[in-house]
Amino acid sequence: MNSEHPVLATEGLTIRFGGHVAVNNVTAEFRPGTLTAIVGPNGAGKTTLLNVINGFYTPQQGRITFKGKTRAKMRPYDAASGGIARTF
Repeated sequence: MNSEHPVLATEGLTIRFGGHVAVNNVTAEFRPGTLTAIVGPNGAGKTTLLNVINGFYTPQQGRITFKGKTRAKMRPYDAASGGIARTF
């Protein structure tokens, strides 16, 4: 097990769209030198979770810590300049 501090961590991330809870209380750690997969069926919230992490959406609850700093509201270009990006 890799004992280094996580480069990215989420704690209790939750986002809702109207009455639909798309991501519910997600806590995860992403450590250097490891490979992490997010799996689930269609509609499970995988893409929404990635969009919260990269700043496209702002969660209603929870926090994201990146390189030791807690990120509050983060715009996608701020995330990208800090090293968080996604590709299609």
